[in-house]
Amino acid sequence: MMPQASAETITRITRHLKAALDLILFSSHKALVTSHMHVVSVKESYRQLEEKSRRLQEAYDKLKELDRLKSNFLATVSHELRTPLTSIIGYSEMLKVGIAGPLVGEQAEFVTRSTRKGSSSSASS
Repeated sequence: MMPQASAETITRITRHLKAALDLILFSSHKALVTSHMHVVSVKESYRQLEEKSRRLQEAYDKLKELDRLKSNFLATVSHELRTPLTSIIGYSEMLKVGIAGPLVGEQAEFVTRSTRKGSSSSASS
């Protein structure tokens, strides 16, 4: 026959087992809640990152469009300025060679300066 434990011993063992199971359940629940909070935090960080990425892409697209518009504007302005500048240079060269008669004093200096500055401006375009 097997020896039997007293009722008091069985009660103590039962209380001890219950306390151990309560501790295991509490620790597991705490780990589950912590893990869930971490997942929620990572999801929110990812959402914020996606939002920032979307806004950056929109800003990049706007900047590309502005750069394209600026390039078109500069090309148009450059073309529109070259046309009259070419005429001014041509007329200055004709005046310089005396097609309208001899230039007097400062006139020659002004025509020479206009030709020189106009030629250096059109060369840099």
